[in-house]
Amino acid sequence: MASPFCTFDKFDQGITWEEYLEAAAASELQRRRYLETPDEKILDAFRGISSTRYGVMLCQFGCGDCAFSVPRILRLLDEMPDCEVRLFPKEAHPDLMDKLETNGKRSVPKLALLDENMELLATWGPRPAPIQQFVQESVAAGKKPPEWKPTVLKYYRNEGVRDLYHELVSLVK
Repeated sequence: MASPFCTFDKFDQGITWEEYLEAAAASELQRRRYLETPDEKILDAFRGISSTRYGVMLCQFGCGDCAFSVPRILRLLDEMPDCEVRLFPKEAHPDLMDKLETNGKRSVPKLALLDENMELLATWGPRPAPIQQFVQESVAAGKKPPEWKPTVLKYYRNEGVRDLYHELVSLVK
């Protein structure tokens, strides 16, 4: 048996979606994103999944990637009848962040799906693959966020939601 990703006591230290919204600066925008209705095929992919019992979402208040992804991810996870989710601000939970680094970096948002024993089933994040590749190439070329931010925002407005949903469906199949 593998060791658990986190303990039940640690999981209980996370915050709920409502608590996150109370603390997040852009809570109204994030509420609207949560309330967007994904395509029925996307929702159906999450309905009835019983192997995932817990979701751990590492995030950061004020992060644009989190504002884009977290509400939409949580909306899909709500379709799983037995899945309980907690959010963990990365600064307050470095132990979890260490387990979910991306290429040695503490990038958020990061999602961990866990079974009934808190063992890791799958992870996702911090961005849909096409824009993650662009960001990694930009960073490697020495470009700073202000230089690549317009490209990221354009991607999120156009293909981002579609890519996010498709990656999440692939994650739970």
